[in-house]
Amino acid sequence: MQTKFLNIFPFVIILLITAFGCSDMESNYSQYLQGEKVYAGKLDSLEVFSGYKRVKITGMTRFLGNSKECIVEWEDQSRTFTIDKLGKERFEMIVDNLQERSYEFKVYTKDINGNKSVLQTARGRSVGDIFKSTQQTRRVIGVTVEDGDAVVNWADKAESEYVIFTELSYDNNKNEVTKVVISPDDLKTSLINWKPLGKMERISAIRSGVMGFDTIYLEKVESELPAPPFDQLNKSLFSLERMSDDNPGTSYGADPVKYLFDGDGSWSGNDAFGYHSGENAIPHHFTIDLGVTAQIRKCRLDLRDPKNFAGNNPTEVELWGIMDITNAETSESSATEFEAKGWKLLYQGSVDGANSQSVEFDVATGPDVRYLRYRVTKTVGGKGAQLTEMTFWGQNIQPLALNKSLFKLVGMSGDNPGTSYGADPVKYLFDGDGSWSGSDAYGYHSGENAVPHHFTIDLGVVAQIQKCRLDLRDPKNFAGNNPTLVELWGIMDITNAETSASTATEFEAKGWKLLFRGPVDGANKQSVEFNVEAGPNIRYLRYRVVETVGGKGAQLTEMTFYGQVE
Repeated sequence: MQTKFLNIFPFVIILLITAFGCSDMESNYSQYLQGEKVYAGKLDSLEVFSGYKRVKITGMTRFLGNSKECIVEWEDQSRTFTIDKLGKERFEMIVDNLQERSYEFKVYTKDINGNKSVLQTARGRSVGDIFKSTQQTRRVIGVTVEDGDAVVNWADKAESEYVIFTELSYDNNKNEVTKVVISPDDLKTSLINWKPLGKMERISAIRSGVMGFDTIYLEKVESELPAPPFDQLNKSLFSLERMSDDNPGTSYGADPVKYLFDGDGSWSGNDAFGYHSGENAIPHHFTIDLGVTAQIRKCRLDLRDPKNFAGNNPTEVELWGIMDITNAETSESSATEFEAKGWKLLYQGSVDGANSQSVEFDVATGPDVRYLRYRVTKTVGGKGAQLTEMTFWGQNIQPLALNKSLFKLVGMSGDNPGTSYGADPVKYLFDGDGSWSGSDAYGYHSGENAVPHHFTIDLGVVAQIQKCRLDLRDPKNFAGNNPTLVELWGIMDITNAETSASTATEFEAKGWKLLFRGPVDGANKQSVEFNVEAGPNIRYLRYRVVETVGGKGAQLTEMTFYGQVE
């Protein structure tokens, strides 16, 4: 019996020790035996993009699981965003109302059970007015005129790192504004139908920094479009006026009438003697009829080759201009007398005749003129002066109005006399008064049921018609008799040019040449103008009315023709 007890006792002791030991171990690790820790799904591959006073934080949704909101914390602030994946691969959050600086954001998500994701850190920057002030609207190097179009030349895009596009607007010739968008790769932009000296505005849009997602518009920059391009005047219209004090330029066999405006400025053959003033002729001048009216803006003088002999090349010259030379004669080559007779100084300056065979100079904006005076005040040798060619460029080049005092109505048998309702075209149609008042309001009246109709004018000279102006009845009162479609026909000799009806077919059969056919806005305007393309020299004009506002009769108060007289 005792032996059995002794055998059992050690076993009992071992059981007791084991029981007490396990109890102590369980108490030490009980805090870890409450079940497995659960984490919410997270956003993956976080990125922070810079915005204007805000940032955009994005993350991939592939590991998001059933997380329903995302919390962004920074400094002492936080923002909670509801997550709605809807099949999107990337979730975006905008954190706004930020100051302009760098930030560190703590980002985590929560699922529907309140479990949190692993905490992530993302860094980014918000830009603001300081960043904006360091950026510039894309720079314009210059604006040139090429083939009639104004061309804007842009600085390289490397100057404008963050510019994503530039909006350009400019005044056009319809008194409207044209808008175009310029990409960073564009180096040139042609402005179609631009208005000279009109306004041009540009404003660039930039992205908000290196990791920018916002578009920021910079300050608008305004500038002026160039002056209109200068056109070369037609030398075939030039003539020497030969006023009494002009130097004729015919010394040593020179022939300025033949060679000075022939288009050949070389120093060779007879053309070398385009103009020679003779000796002891400084200062001197001569007068040119341009054959048009224009604002002169540039002049080129072709001279004697300075390598051979520069003595007669000018070194100081003047240009003077005037519209009408009546009483503009002077007794000597004196600036004081020029001014007293109404001449306007257009240019005074030096030219490098000592070293250059061809010299050019620009002329500042001045009055429209028909006549030019070229005056030489200094030459290399100081005695005489020579030229081989003269060329002028200008603006607002206009043909000359033909002398209305020479006009006569021919009264051919097919002509409409225009005397209905007391109208008197012989007295009023070419009197210079196109107003709608008094008897002049009835300068010409075709009568009723007279469309189409025509009448014939003897110009009194042989001319090439370049433009026509028609003064009409005031459309505010009654536009019914104002024309809307007209024609001009011309011929040199009206012998056998009679027609029995007002038809283009019969006109052509009798030798008349169509100079113009086109619409005119008689429905809205009291005065209309149209240009006539270069055509034959003529003496007789036929004006034909094809359509009017009312479709029955036609009226005119005045007619004016412009062109070059032969």
